[in-house]
Amino acid sequence: MQTMEVSQLNIPALAAWALLGLVVLISLAATVMNILRAKSKRERAFTLQSCLVVWLLLISLVLTALYVEAPYKYVALFALIVLFPLVVYHAATRRQLLQILEEREKHLGKNLDSQRQG
Repeated sequence: MQTMEVSQLNIPALAAWALLGLVVLISLAATVMNILRAKSKRERAFTLQSCLVVWLLLISLVLTALYVEAPYKYVALFALIVLFPLVVYHAATRRQLLQILEEREKHLGKNLDSQRQG
């Protein structure tokens, strides 16, 4: 694959790289906000692990799509377009289930304390 210097890029290519940079910055901000919004240590640890796995998967799929030759490039693009959103959806769903579980555990603990006192 031939690489180009920045001075060789035309205006649409520069705009595409700028848009990609903006998307990466917004995604990093969303990752940080997700980690900071976690309510408990268990949720924060899960969110941190999920974000790390998602970012590693994203970087590896993009690099594979850019630098691997034709038949495998299409497999990486398919995984990036179809499978990657499913992984993100699965992580978000598990986090929601973890939040529900912790809320139930908190209420269960309050109910057990009130039964002991009464």
